[in-house]
Amino acid sequence: MKAKKLLASLLTLCMLLSLLPAVTLAAGETVSVASDTTSWTDGNTYVVSGEVTITSRINVSGNVTLQLNPGSTLNAQKGIQLGENGNSLTINGSGTLNATGASDHAGIGGGPGNSHGGVLVINGGTINATGGSYTSNNHIYSGAGIGGTTYGYGCDVTINGGVVNAVGGTDAAAIGGGANAYWVGSYGQGRRCVINGGVVNATARGYGAGIGGGGSSDSAGSIYPGGTGIVEINGGQVTAVSENGYGIGPGRQNGQNHEGEVGTITLGWTNASDFINVQSYRGTINFADMFLLDGTNTTATAENAGGHKIVPTGSISITFETFGGTQVAGQSVSLNDTIQRPADPVRERSVFKGWYQITNGRFASSAWDFSTPVTGKVTLGAAWGYGGTT
Repeated sequence: MKAKKLLASLLTLCMLLSLLPAVTLAAGETVSVASDTTSWTDGNTYVVSGEVTITSRINVSGNVTLQLNPGSTLNAQKGIQLGENGNSLTINGSGTLNATGASDHAGIGGGPGNSHGGVLVINGGTINATGGSYTSNNHIYSGAGIGGTTYGYGCDVTINGGVVNAVGGTDAAAIGGGANAYWVGSYGQGRRCVINGGVVNATARGYGAGIGGGGSSDSAGSIYPGGTGIVEINGGQVTAVSENGYGIGPGRQNGQNHEGEVGTITLGWTNASDFINVQSYRGTINFADMFLLDGTNTTATAENAGGHKIVPTGSISITFETFGGTQVAGQSVSLNDTIQRPADPVRERSVFKGWYQITNGRFASSAWDFSTPVTGKVTLGAAWGYGGTT
């Protein structure tokens, strides 16, 4: 009898549990980085506090986030392996990352077993990335500061903020492809580099580009260095130089007229404090916004921009996002002028609560003050509350 009662109780409990909502476990974990934290796995956030030194190469597998807490420093003495095929790294925070590639590995990107770079997003922090380099049989093998190792393609890079100092190994790009060494064929390609903000300093040594393709010091044979890929600058303070190559462009070969395929270079600005200072360009240059050669009234063009610091000029674009409300036309205002308050938009069963600036997809904490002088491009989003009858 007792056994039957126990069985009945268990069945009742199972029925009750089946009625409860399913519990979903968190997608990833938060991991404090220590000196032996060398395997960074999918879905996890790795947090750096204080100063941490890792003497082995860090391997990123899957989609990973690195959080650099204020005042923290991560010394990745053999760099960070961020290969292609579904691997990505997003860097947040305000601390410092020092990543130096060993051998011919990229500071951040390609390395042993996977020479091509993966997806990298930098939202903040100070990122110092230096590619490794070595010489064998008079051939130079090198990795990019951010991008590929020897013969490897660059990362798909997006820089939204922070300070990025990238230095390529000899003949590799600072941001882009690795060195081509001596193989006949086009290797060391740049991929895609989008800069939306922050401070970016890209310095190439040898025949690689500051941003773009890797090159080759080998003067024999028909070596075709890496192409530019796609470079898009929408804002920030950007400097790109190369010892024997282009500031932005394909890699070059020593003593030959060989260079990689040219790509598309788009130049724009977001804030009045932005600038672009590139030693030389090689590719199809498109100006998304107007620039002047610094210190002059001369408009920057594809023909004269190389070797000059160019600075913003012209009107500033103001965009209004209504999120399903009636459309509001954008405005163009001059530097330090104010935005004209538009008529309130209308949305069905909603009450308009005001305009808020949107930065990197986030609403400001307080409504926009229309007496504020404008110093850069602004997107204002409509905030809505429930209510209304229309």
